[in-house]
Amino acid sequence: MLSAGRFYLYLAVCIAPLVRAQTAGQRLFPFLDIPVGARSLATAGLPLPFFQRPVDRISRHPALTAWAVPSSLFLGSTLYWAGGAYHHVAYVHEFRRGGKYGFFVNYYDYGEFEGRDERGNLTRPFRGGESEVGVTRAYRWQRLTLGAAVKWAHTDLLSHSEDALIGDFSLMYHSVDSLFTVSAAAASLGTTLREGAPLPLNVSWAVSYKFRHNPLRLYGGMHHLQRWAFSTFEETSPLQNPDDTVAPSPLSQWASMAFRHMAGGAEVILGEGLRLRMGYHVQQRRELSLFGLRRMVGFSFGLSARVKGFYVDYTYVPAQPGNAWHSFGLRADLRTLWKRRGAARKVHF
Repeated sequence: MLSAGRFYLYLAVCIAPLVRAQTAGQRLFPFLDIPVGARSLATAGLPLPFFQRPVDRISRHPALTAWAVPSSLFLGSTLYWAGGAYHHVAYVHEFRRGGKYGFFVNYYDYGEFEGRDERGNLTRPFRGGESEVGVTRAYRWQRLTLGAAVKWAHTDLLSHSEDALIGDFSLMYHSVDSLFTVSAAAASLGTTLREGAPLPLNVSWAVSYKFRHNPLRLYGGMHHLQRWAFSTFEETSPLQNPDDTVAPSPLSQWASMAFRHMAGGAEVILGEGLRLRMGYHVQQRRELSLFGLRRMVGFSFGLSARVKGFYVDYTYVPAQPGNAWHSFGLRADLRTLWKRRGAARKVHF
């Protein structure tokens, strides 16, 4: 277990570069607000504490580093219907003296673009992408877990490039039987190094409950709490007359604003080797709707299965009619696999 003194020293190192941190914005590094991994997408991006091999969650929920098995590896990719892909690598290692650390690399590939000059003439094609590299650390004290991550983000699009120094923080509390959990996270605290532009800050919380004698687990939470006046695009009906519109009551406005932040869902645990998930994201449903055609927009459906020592994750996220996102993930405990391979060799010989 990590000592409190070393953890607080690491926490100070994470906080030091954030003195220049700006308020929430959406101008640069928007990929930092995208959930990492299939399981995160399936649960609407909430900071939920998955205790089953959480190596895929450490880059957005660093407190889970304390629960990850040493020598665990995660590989994942998300493919988007409009082009582009989001790739992930994460690894947790336990040093003899330094304790347990998590390392991760996330890269968003925007794909290839057609280059043109100021007159519209074709030039050479170019690619665009954004990436982040970071390290995580966590500390457990009884049923409370604290975690922090420090990372370096870089964007490169034709002649424009920018770097940012960022810190993420999260905490979680679980009951004695781990059936009830509460988590909170503050992601993308920091600033860009050249322009001093704001980053897509996201303060969120989540609560989950697993029924004792039932395979069902329910969860819910809220995103972007650092900005309560959370606006989203909503098309106005052409039949609406602004002169006849009566202003809603303050309570109605507060409830509508709170609902925009919310997300939730459920998970069905069918044994150790199979889990089904469903999530609902209010913001995503409202902003991705096209001309009022929402259908399944805002929902997400996930599956996790154990296959010969590997854990395979898949999530399907409906977008516009006929289009969807597909996210894949692979988790493995390398130490366990090496032991099994060594045992198999002994039996063979």
